[in-house]
Amino acid sequence: MPARSSEELFNKIKLLFSSPSVFFSKIKDEGIQNALLTYIITFLVSQVVGAIIAFSFIGIASQSGSSGYMSGMFGYGASYPLIYFITIPLYVALALLFAFGFAGMIFLSVKAFKGSGGYTNSFKAVAYSLTPYNIISIIPFVGWLSIFYSLFLTTVGVKTLHNLSTGKAVAAVMLPILALLALLVVFVLMVLFAFRGVF
Repeated sequence: MPARSSEELFNKIKLLFSSPSVFFSKIKDEGIQNALLTYIITFLVSQVVGAIIAFSFIGIASQSGSSGYMSGMFGYGASYPLIYFITIPLYVALALLFAFGFAGMIFLSVKAFKGSGGYTNSFKAVAYSLTPYNIISIIPFVGWLSIFYSLFLTTVGVKTLHNLSTGKAVAAVMLPILALLALLVVFVLMVLFAFRGVF
């Protein structure tokens, strides 16, 4: 990546953490490309760094005599790193599917609340808001908590990019999340019902 592009990416991320409202105001007229590239780059970096951290734990465990347990837990033993990196394209595809799909759900929700702007604005709100999660989630044990900050950023992004009030922006973000949770509950119940006679 060119030095100038790297510097621009760093400045964007810094502003996203320090002043979300200003950040989303600045990128209001952008297309979808910059948001997409930022999302993919930070996701890939998080996957690689996260894998290195995970493999370091495996190495430490093997040196302490727990290699058999770790190999059994991960199921691949020494070949796990290679298999993991081979599957990264699949993870990228799933991450993109989620981002585009979630942005679509938010866009429909925004339209229900009479927000302005198109799907591109919804995608920018989602893609840029997931960037901090991609970065912070690599921290073992506590990184997943960053999803709450990303939800906050999504709300700020939706409010700014779609010209909604704070209350409507919160509702526009929460409705798709509640819908996804409801679908998850239904799926789990269907699986339990399907396997009720197995156990």
